[in-house]
Amino acid sequence: HTSHADIVAIYAALPIPVRFVAKRELQWVPIFGQVLAFGAAIMIDRGNRERAIASIQRAGRAIRRGASVVVFPEGTRSPDGRLRPFKIGAFRTAVDEGLPVLPILLRGTEHLHRKGQLDLSLDTSREVEIEFLPLMRPPPPELGEPKVRAELLRDDVYGQFSRRLASA
Repeated sequence: HTSHADIVAIYAALPIPVRFVAKRELQWVPIFGQVLAFGAAIMIDRGNRERAIASIQRAGRAIRRGASVVVFPEGTRSPDGRLRPFKIGAFRTAVDEGLPVLPILLRGTEHLHRKGQLDLSLDTSREVEIEFLPLMRPPPPELGEPKVRAELLRDDVYGQFSRRLASA
C-alpha cells in the first residue's frame, strides 16, 4: 500500500461494490474522508487495540452479510514503495470466519500521492497495474490453533506478494 490512489485503483478495477477498512484519522481529510464515509468504510482506531479488534470483527460481520471488504494488511502506506510487514488482523478474521482472501497487487501507485506528499495533483501519465493473485483459503483446522493458521495465511500471502514483486 503506497498511495491514496490505491483505493481509487481498486474501486475502478473491481466489478463489485467494496468496503475498505481505513484508519479513523482519514475521516477528517477533506473530500477523501467524505468519499470513505459515502463508501461506508469500516474505520479502525489504530491507537486503541480493543477498538481496532472490534473494527476488524465488524468487517467480518459485513462479509458474512455479503459485503466484499478490502484491507491493506500493512496497516499504513509505505513511504518508499517497498512491501512492509503485514499485520495479522485481517488474516485472523479470514481464519475465524472461514473466508477466502483475494490478494490484489498494485504497481505504479507509489508515484501518485505518496505518503507525506501534500501535492494532491495526479500524474495521469503514469501507468497503474493491478494484478489479482489466486484466491487463498485459510489453512484447515488440523494445522493448528486459529492464531497459528492466521500467521500461516499471512505469511503465504506475503510470500506471494514478495515473489511477484521480485519478478517484476
